Amino acid sequence: MANSIYSRLARPAASENPLLIKPQRPLRNSDTRYAVGDFFSENGVEGVVYEVWDGGEHGRIVSLDEATLAWSKEVFMAGATSTTDGDSNTDKVLARADYEKSPAFIWCREHGADWYLPAIDELAALLLDQEVFDAVNKTLEERGAKKLIDYNLNRICWSSTEHDERCAHNVYMNSHHTNFNYKRYDCRVRAVAKF
Repeated sequence: MANSIYSRLARPAASENPLLIKPQRPLRNSDTRYAVGDFFSENGVEGVVYEVWDGGEHGRIVSLDEATLAWSKEVFMAGATSTTDGDSNTDKVLARADYEKSPAFIWCREHGADWYLPAIDELAALLLDQEVFDAVNKTLEERGAKKLIDYNLNRICWSSTEHDERCAHNVYMNSHHTNFNYKRYDCRVRAVAKF
């Protein structure tokens, strides 16, 4: 991305926000059954499967890349309080007239209309389950992609779930637990999508 998301000008009104347009096509076009750790590549979307249901017909994927960004540059409460639905949380933040002050959400949605910042339970399922974490990292490494944050590093990864107007929930990797931190802090961000 050549332009910084902090320097974008002339953003459309929230009702015209292109980041809120949902795809008119399904994310999948096959009847492949996926397992945790599988590489997902359909309809131009690529990621690593980290959660499945319906016998592997549906699940979630994580992006092959990550960023270090603030949840928000301003103090506000968007109503993004779901612990299980990051897509809904992302839509609530991006529907705000001042959405350009939420770089983590913009970065996730710029991966495509299906992508979002995961809710805290979605993020914990990826980062705090050792088997899932290892399977995803193995595939990321095989694909030459950026691996998930190391368990032993003092790193924080954002979720889309708000705690209050100043803080949002996150995962602390070195202590293997969820907590909350100031939204203005730059922390790790991974985009996820459902299939």
